[in-house]
Amino acid sequence: MWEEPKTKKSKAPVPVIFQLSERFELHRELSGNPEIGLMFPSPLGTPINLDALAEDVIRPALEKADWPGMVGMLSDAAWPQIFIGLA
Repeated sequence: MWEEPKTKKSKAPVPVIFQLSERFELHRELSGNPEIGLMFPSPLGTPINLDALAEDVIRPALEKADWPGMVGMLSDAAWPQIFIGLA
């Protein structure tokens, strides 16, 4: 399964914009309001494979939205920074 974070900093709250905070709260409520565990588990309850998420979900969505520049970034090792930078 997954392990608890090893440091206090790993458990610290992450500041996000208000609109994202509202979406996270809605997601938590729709997920049964869990107090512990992964925020976005796989269907098996394990951590999501981010490479598979990029290929199976994000790339098709970007292609459908006709964002070729963003699609090209997914093949680059730097693609996670795109999403980290949004938080």
